[in-house]
Amino acid sequence: MESDAYQTPQADLSTTSFTETAYYIVSLKKFLILFLSTLGMYGVYWFYKNWSLQKIATQSNTWPVMRGIFSIFFTHSLFRNITATLKDNNSSHEWNHGFIATIYVASAIFSNISDRLSAKSIGLPITSFTGFIFLGGMAWALYHAQTAINIASNDPGGLSNSHFSAANIAWIVFGIILWGLIFIGIASHF
Repeated sequence: MESDAYQTPQADLSTTSFTETAYYIVSLKKFLILFLSTLGMYGVYWFYKNWSLQKIATQSNTWPVMRGIFSIFFTHSLFRNITATLKDNNSSHEWNHGFIATIYVASAIFSNISDRLSAKSIGLPITSFTGFIFLGGMAWALYHAQTAINIASNDPGGLSNSHFSAANIAWIVFGIILWGLIFIGIASHF
C-alpha cells in the first residue's frame, strides 16, 4: 500500500460529541447557596472558572487565576463578553451589564472597607452589618450574571451543574462555621 506522506490525516469525528461552553454554568439555587454560605469566597472561584473557560473558547492569553482574585478589575469585561454571546445567539434576554458590573465592583470595594473597619473595631456593630449588605449587593449582581450565562449557554436552569458535590458540601460546612464565628463575634460587642 502506497500512501501520500504529506496528505492530511483523515478521521471520522462524527461520533465524537462533547459540550463546550465559554462560561461556567451553575444553577441559580446552587450559586446562591455557595456564594452566601462562603461569605462570597465562592465568587473568586466563579470568576476563575468563567475566565478559564473564556481563555479556552477564545484562545486568549489571559490569566484566569489573577482575574479571579482581582475580579473587580475584570468584571466589566466579563459581563460585556456575556452580553456579546447573548447577542451572537440572538437571545432576547436583556440585562444592563454595565450597571450590574458596577454594582458588583462597588459592593466588593465597600464590603472590603467595611470588613477592614470591623476588624479594627471601628464603627462596630454597624460596620459588621454593612458588610452583609454589600455581600448581598455582590450576590445580586452575580446572580444576574449567572442568569445571563445560563441563557447564553443554552442551559437556562443550569441543570448541567445543579447537584452538590462533596467539595461543595465541604465549603458550605466551612462557611456555616464562619457564619457562626462571625455572629459570636458580633454578639460579643453588645
